Formats: sequence, C-alpha cells, structure tokens
Amino acid sequence: MTIVRLSAPERTPAAPPATACRVARRPRRRDTGDAAGARADAGAAPLPTRGTAPLAQPPAEAAASRASVTRRRVAPDVLHDGAAFGRIIAALEGRGCRVTGSGRQRQAQCPAHDDRNPSLSVTYAAGRVLVHCHAGCDTDDVLAVFSLTRADLYDAPAQRRDGGDDWMPADCCHKAIARYPYIDEHGELLYEVLRCAHKQFRQRRPDPYSRSGWRWRLDDTRRILYHLPQLLAAPGSACIFITEGEKDVHALEAAGEVATCPPMGAGKWRPEYAEPLAGRDVLVVADRDEPGRDHAWQVLTSIRPVTRSAWIVQAAAGKDAADHLAAGYGVCDLTWWNL
Repeated sequence: MTIVRLSAPERTPAAPPATACRVARRPRRRDTGDAAGARADAGAAPLPTRGTAPLAQPPAEAAASRASVTRRRVAPDVLHDGAAFGRIIAALEGRGCRVTGSGRQRQAQCPAHDDRNPSLSVTYAAGRVLVHCHAGCDTDDVLAVFSLTRADLYDAPAQRRDGGDDWMPADCCHKAIARYPYIDEHGELLYEVLRCAHKQFRQRRPDPYSRSGWRWRLDDTRRILYHLPQLLAAPGSACIFITEGEKDVHALEAAGEVATCPPMGAGKWRPEYAEPLAGRDVLVVADRDEPGRDHAWQVLTSIRPVTRSAWIVQAAAGKDAADHLAAGYGVCDLTWWNL
C-alpha cells in the first residue's frame, strides 16, 4: 500500500495519485342534616357529623389490605429498614451530618457541599435508595465522600457488583456485551469502555478504595488512544488506521491491519492523541454520516502536521469499517472520501 501525504488541509482534497491504494372530578357534596335524616328514614346508618364520636376502627383485615395497596407505614421495618437505606443513613450520621425525618423518607445535610440547612433527600423504595441533593450536587459526588458507588444504593449491592464484567450502572438498563480496556505504553490499565446491546457506552476506571474495585467516571484520568501498545510496536512502514470506535478497530485488526481510535467516539478527539502518530502513514476511516465526516476531518487536521501522510477513506458498503469488511470487501476496497 502506497500512502501519499495530504499537502494542505483543504476542505476538498485533491484526488489521490493513481499509485495510491483505494482503500378533576367535582367534590362530593357533604350530606346536610336533611340528607342525614333521609338516610335515617331509610334505615341506613347515620353519617358522622361534627361533634359526634369517631367511627370505630376498621377490621384488621381491611387495614392490612389497605396497607398492601397504598404502601402506608403499617410495618415500617419492612418498608425502610433495608440494608442500603441503613448503610446510607449510617454513613451520613457517621460523618456528623444532621439527619431529620422518619420512616422511609429522610432529609440530611449534604456532605458534598457546605450545607447549613439539610438539602439532601434520602428515600427508600423497592429495595433501593434514592439520593438527591436539592442544591445540585451530583449523586456520584455525594457517594464519593463515603467511598461508595451507585451499587451501594441497592439492598443487595454485592450481587450487582460481583455479577461479572457485564454489569453496568443503574442508569443503563442493559448488560454489557463488549468491554474495551485502555492500556498505556507501560502496560497499565487506565480505564475501560463498556458497551451494551443498545449501543450505550459507560466508562470506568480501577479504584482500590471503591468497594466494587471500579469508579464509574474518569475524572482527570489520562486519555489515550485505543490499543496504544500495539500502535507503538508497529513497524514504521505500517499504515495506521484511525476509526471512530473500538468495534471497527477489532474488525481491521482481524484483517491484519494496525488500527486505533479515540475513546468515546465522534467529536472527542484531543490534540495529544496525534503524538504517537508522528512520522506515520495514516488513513482515517470516516463513518458515512455527518457526525462521522466531521469527526474524520477534525482528526485529519489535527494529525496532518506530524504525520508522514494522512488521507480519509470510507466504507464501500455499510456505515463503517466493520460493515465494510462484513459485507465481503477487503481493506483495499475502501474508497477515497468525497465531500
């Protein structure tokens, strides 16, 4: 494969040389005295009126039936004495936060900011705890004060945490079907990207202080290209493919190529990602949609000053490199990008 350097970042690239590879109801009226008298004349029990003795308590069976439907606090220990609720309340009290209220709803001082008046609501419902700071603090920040994660908001967090590598946070309702580890040039795992069947992505990083061993946010973790060690180990004559996502990287690697991508997809390219590409021949594989083309152009203009050559190609069939190869095309059948 012969690669030709793009001479200038023009929006409409020149055609490559021939030697280049082609790649409300109304309220009921209160019964008046006349209505009550009518009921008495009919032999019905009189309705209670002000000043009369209260009605007798309903039978125990009726009270139990009502409690099961309305979730009234007939048995408070059943409704709010869950492991997760106790864990959160104990953590707040242990840190000196004032906790008020009773039953399954409490108010507390938020530990994530200087909270003079309790602004943190803690509610127990259906085996989990809902935590919300009315001052705007993120739930993860509140939990991080106690070295807890969202898994600790459930009565059985251990099963959720230790359910395997396919477990994902509660805000993503599906299990992971792919896990992409980002390892640096020294062989250290910096973070992972997990993908579920509905193409939702979540990032996590190792955290020895977390009870699950993971922290579901990257914060200031260093961002690197995917499969960076393989990229650095590739010979200088190899052509490097830059794709939009990890799935395409694996597809191209299965075809015998050297490929990489930035974390978190289109629009997330950073200038520092160009450093390991210095002096290399690079082909940027653009997804065949507007965000994909914009992303490819962003990558090209970032790497062009440091690479030996850089061009943009796209799939001959489907949306991306994985679709292209799955359709039976080869790497050399990728087509030059036409604006």
